[in-house]
Amino acid sequence: MKIQLTQPQWRLLGGIGILVLSLFWLFLARGSAPIQVPPIVKVAPVKCQDMVHQLNLIGSVTASESVAIKSRLDSQIMEVFIKDGAVVKKGDRLFQLDDRDLKAQLLQSEAVLKSNEAEIIRAQKKYERDTELAKRGVAAKEQLDQSTQTYLAAQASLAATQARITQLKTQIDYANIRSPIDGVAGTIAITLGNVVKVNDTASLVVINKVDPIYVDIALPQRYFSTVQANFKKLKVDIYNSEGQLLKVGSIAAIQNTLDVEARTLILRAQLDNADHKLWPGMYVDVVLGIQKVKQALVAPMKAIMRTQKGSQVYQVIESKVALKPVTVKFATATEAVVDGDLKAGDELITDGGFNVKAGMMVKISKDDKR
Repeated sequence: MKIQLTQPQWRLLGGIGILVLSLFWLFLARGSAPIQVPPIVKVAPVKCQDMVHQLNLIGSVTASESVAIKSRLDSQIMEVFIKDGAVVKKGDRLFQLDDRDLKAQLLQSEAVLKSNEAEIIRAQKKYERDTELAKRGVAAKEQLDQSTQTYLAAQASLAATQARITQLKTQIDYANIRSPIDGVAGTIAITLGNVVKVNDTASLVVINKVDPIYVDIALPQRYFSTVQANFKKLKVDIYNSEGQLLKVGSIAAIQNTLDVEARTLILRAQLDNADHKLWPGMYVDVVLGIQKVKQALVAPMKAIMRTQKGSQVYQVIESKVALKPVTVKFATATEAVVDGDLKAGDELITDGGFNVKAGMMVKISKDDKR
């Protein structure tokens, strides 16, 4: 007997067939485990070597000595012997003030001095004569007293005139203004012909000593104990804004007070500057080596992971990953000095670590096989 199926019945049989096939393939899939492919990672070894803890800081250049030249007389500027920015030596003439009146007073005082000297000779002879006559009982005591007073007065007049001459010579010397230090002159603030006074607030010119020169460096407070312990060994490299090395020097002093707002203290480096590459007021980049560690454990920075539990690294041991905590003492751009359960030669994952977990098997990149 031939069975004739209607169109709805054919649709039902087709759906049942698809369901059976789906259940069959699901059964096969559950019966076979997925194939685990070890992730590929890159590694780098832990090294043991000497390292220097370096800080990248900012420094401000300042003159080792600075003198604001001012007049010590009320006078007029008669000559100017320097130009703006001139290099001067100690004792070089800078300005000449009008000293004609002082020199006239000096001549007058020197004439008075000669008169005083003549008077003291006359008074001394009379004093000595009256003293001898008094011993013999010829001269009255009042006569000796008078000659004594005259002699003492002549001595006082001579001393006063000598003091006046010394004062005038000093003032004449003040009129001849010289540089008290070696250095570089700034711009001349008060020019030829102007009248200057002792109490003027403005200086004639400022002389800055630039060789040697100082660089003041702001050091964060947390490094103070390390710097203090290694003070005599501290070295600094000075760079300009283009990264060019300008100078190498040492630390000369540590400021005796912390900046309470910035929590920093100032280190002062002293540098030779005969070539004038550094100039007062400049800002420079400073690399300060504060500590040298011998035979330190050094890990690549790419291997260090910062987590809530601290710094950690993935170590590969016989193709298996181990997670190890480390303490970073200090770091450069590419390496870190660490403490932890590591030794020289241990291989740490530097690339591909996001795809691994502790206990997993990994495959080292062919480029990293040694």
